[in-house]
Amino acid sequence: MTVLTLCQFQDNGVVERHDVDIDTTRYLAISHIWAKAEWRDDIPGIPWKVLASPHKAAFLADEFKQLVGREFFWMDILCVDQAVPDERIRVVRHIPSIYRGAAKTIVIREPGGFAKCCADAMTADGKTWMNGARENFQRHMRTSHYFHPLAEPWFDRLWVLQEAVLSDTIQFTICGHVEHEDFDPEDDLWGYATRFKQLTDHLQATAYSWISYGVDQDGSDQEYNEFVHAFLHNGVVTRKTADVDRHRRRSGIAEIDVHLNSMRQTTKARDFILAIFPQFGWYVPPENVRAMSFGQLWLDLCRQASQAGYAFLAHVTRGMVSDSPSADVSRLATDNVPTPQVLGDFVSMLGSPAGQQTFHWGLKVSDVTIDERRPAEVSDLLRIIRESMEFNQKSWFFASRGSLNLYGSYPRTVPSLSVLSHVSSDRAVSTWTRGEDGGELDEEKEAVKALNAMWLGLFEENAAMGGDWNYYSQWLSMRCSNSYADRLLRLAALISCGFGMSAYEWSTTVFIPVIVTVKSCTILGLLSRGYYEANAALTEVEDNSEAHAPTDTNQEDDDLVVIMQDLTTEDGAQGNEAEMEASFFCAQRGMDYIGQDMVLVDPSTNKVIGILPDFVDHVRSPEEFADRYLELCEYPQTRLLVDVFARMDTVFLE
Repeated sequence: MTVLTLCQFQDNGVVERHDVDIDTTRYLAISHIWAKAEWRDDIPGIPWKVLASPHKAAFLADEFKQLVGREFFWMDILCVDQAVPDERIRVVRHIPSIYRGAAKTIVIREPGGFAKCCADAMTADGKTWMNGARENFQRHMRTSHYFHPLAEPWFDRLWVLQEAVLSDTIQFTICGHVEHEDFDPEDDLWGYATRFKQLTDHLQATAYSWISYGVDQDGSDQEYNEFVHAFLHNGVVTRKTADVDRHRRRSGIAEIDVHLNSMRQTTKARDFILAIFPQFGWYVPPENVRAMSFGQLWLDLCRQASQAGYAFLAHVTRGMVSDSPSADVSRLATDNVPTPQVLGDFVSMLGSPAGQQTFHWGLKVSDVTIDERRPAEVSDLLRIIRESMEFNQKSWFFASRGSLNLYGSYPRTVPSLSVLSHVSSDRAVSTWTRGEDGGELDEEKEAVKALNAMWLGLFEENAAMGGDWNYYSQWLSMRCSNSYADRLLRLAALISCGFGMSAYEWSTTVFIPVIVTVKSCTILGLLSRGYYEANAALTEVEDNSEAHAPTDTNQEDDDLVVIMQDLTTEDGAQGNEAEMEASFFCAQRGMDYIGQDMVLVDPSTNKVIGILPDFVDHVRSPEEFADRYLELCEYPQTRLLVDVFARMDTVFLE
């Protein structure tokens, strides 16, 4: 028995609350975003204060009763006192049951998104979503909404995604109407075009999550078409396999991977856990959840997943962010993690799923050389970033379709001379023309836009954007300050290693970006700042002691913790202390997703002390995968495993 408060319209049009057993009562569930909500007590038929936006209030007054009739219904802003935090938290554990048990979920979209013309364009020529309709859809948005940008707020919030996924039958509707504002795409033409792709990606990812929830299938073309058609036409869609027990035996890790570029947000970061994982059965929110930090809640999630047999590899481990007493401890999850701002950033924290029976750790792949010095020449820096983009295209592809496109792709390039004359040369790059008086833009945002422009210009097969990037790269070579170059390097390393943009500030306290050479490949990685600084201090002490004591000519390099070796050249010149030669190896963390979840390891202790990009990505064929991984692997057991895997994959595909 699950007794909750539901609402019902009476004959006089007034809403009343009733405590009922939702396990035995037919009811509807309402899914909506709060938008710009405020307390109001002027909604006809609702005799208590409600937290609602103007659009939502008008909808509740004019259209809502016709939708629900005399049915019992659940709607958070009506059934739960939103002024009492404990009541909001208490109901969280019932959300999966509420939406799973509803006879139908009514999804209320906000105005300003896809219009009827979008829906008509998608189904033109009888195309289906997976066979031409998606392309029709994008073409229509480029041509018909060029000066009228679309914003689908329902794709911006987290909780509504889970509410829809849990529902077997969904009815879509829109509350209110707004006129699209004019927009000059010349302000950021290519960033704007990417947002069209984002909207399409989000629609497809939502359809995928709903169709495949709880079952081992990706969904048919017809199912995609039915969901998208219902979404765009404000229709009703029902899952074909509604009788399947979708709550059983699901980990939740692989299911949300499709949202790697999602920009869905939530008021509190803890909701990325609380809104997603209770639906999978094995996760129970801690009783003291309100007193826990996001890091503590994350660590508890890792623990519960492991105990339930759904262990996954944490993207960040203890050895990466702190000194660990042993190699085993360095591999464990940590509560020192970035606080995600969007769903895609949270998804990036989840490593490969690894059941207890298939979990492997620390399979050696290859020795590496790392260097923490940023190239002095901007052209060399851009070359290394480009090589890292090429090496791990998956991370960059999803980043460009997600948080990397947050600020667009049009960095400012024309400084105002009157403004620049009053700032130092090192800060000049962050000061740009903004009207007659000029102004200063955020340097981090400009670096994000520059990397987005670089990816779009070099890897999206866009000739016009390629020309823009060619111009901007030349401008950077002349105007790039040290601080701006440092931001480019750190941001590029974060994206290459699978982190979201919200990890930037956190990363400055725990990581230093490094240039990693693996055989013939040059990539960007992240090295533990604490580890680097501790061993840099050790090297400095050793260098000073050598000036006052005789050198032990019998001492082997390995006795010096092998990290920051004394790089003395043949002519006696002292090398840079920050360069690390042949001191580390990279290791494969888990075998379920071979070629992914790579880490840097100190060979003298076997402790994890950094992170590397995935060695393979979604664009690689089995043959390309085998060539790449076998080229980089130098340890026999890894080469044998990869060779067998590649041959099996090839046979399977045939």
